[in-house]
Amino acid sequence: MDIRRTGKSVRVSQTSKVIERAKKASSRAVKQAARNRNSVRKIRERQKAEREKRSRKRRVQQKQLVFNHPVTCRKSLSYVKHGAAGRYYVRIINDETGEVIREVPSREELDRIAVMKRFLRKIYSTGV
Repeated sequence: MDIRRTGKSVRVSQTSKVIERAKKASSRAVKQAARNRNSVRKIRERQKAEREKRSRKRRVQQKQLVFNHPVTCRKSLSYVKHGAAGRYYVRIINDETGEVIREVPSREELDRIAVMKRFLRKIYSTGV
């Protein structure tokens, strides 16, 4: 029995060999794809484990900072109006020493705003 293929006659036994080779090649491809999926899965699992390890380590460090940190001084807030800028700013003050720890927004920034306001007033009052 002959099978016609691209104008040539091929024997059935030769065709079956070609089919067997194609099956082996496709099974190899399937196995390789499965290996690739497994390796990708392993890489992702390893990356996830590393991320979890880093986050665990970070949490431990943060806890150590909190628990090993000495008791901080008592602090208070005061709201102060900046005269020239006409805006309020917050002072964080150490109650024990009376020292200003921080000002939000900074007093220098409010001074710059006041200078800009004066400059703009001067420009608009003289007329452009």
